[in-house]
Amino acid sequence: MLLDLALGVSAIYAVQRWLRHEDWLASLITSQPVIGWLVLIGLTSVGATVVFLVAQPLLLAVFSDRLSEKVERQARGTAPTAALLPSIGRALAHGLLKLVLYGLAAFVAYELRTPKSWQS
Repeated sequence: MLLDLALGVSAIYAVQRWLRHEDWLASLITSQPVIGWLVLIGLTSVGATVVFLVAQPLLLAVFSDRLSEKVERQARGTAPTAALLPSIGRALAHGLLKLVLYGLAAFVAYELRTPKSWQS
């Protein structure tokens, strides 16, 4: 839970810091502070959520099997055990696959946002 909290705080800090360097947002905050800050807070929330959802499976995957094993042992009395290194390898491979699929989906969405026939 502490690692999730640290990842969440780090994601919020990183996204907010990146957004503050965007010229259009800096000028909006200067010209219309209330609207600018609301936009910054909204974009930070959405961006940090996306960063957290993408990074969380990669950073915390190594703990998944051990945590599941411990919870099952407490709840049921027994739990299947898995070897540590293959378990970590599968979890990291699964997290990387998610990252690749997220990237592919983002690329497709970016390419489809403006049809080529509309460009002049």
